[in-house]
Amino acid sequence: MLRRITQGRAAAVGVTLAAMTAFGVGTADAAGAQTGDGCQSGYLCLTVNDPSSPEMVPEGWSYTFDPALYAASIENLTSVTYCVHLESDLGIPLEVKPGEMEIPPRAVSSVEPAWNGVNCPL
Repeated sequence: MLRRITQGRAAAVGVTLAAMTAFGVGTADAAGAQTGDGCQSGYLCLTVNDPSSPEMVPEGWSYTFDPALYAASIENLTSVTYCVHLESDLGIPLEVKPGEMEIPPRAVSSVEPAWNGVNCPL
């Protein structure tokens, strides 16, 4: 199921995910193994400051960051391609395929799963 969630602040994403964990949603057991950098399988992870605690978007979910989230890296540990919309993307999203990691720092305005699970719309 695709859910669209818009958060007023990037910090709210962490609070929302922490609350989900407290209620047993999206825990490490349900999501899979955790990598050495804090990212768990089943999530799109955006590393901001501390690599051990990235912002994690559950597979199939979309998030809008307002203001944009400055991510040092983006790692896709889901089974679908994610479309990452940057502040300066001119309407062409960055495609991050399953298992890929994008390292150059970027200002991310939103993320969403590819419409067919594979390709981002132009």
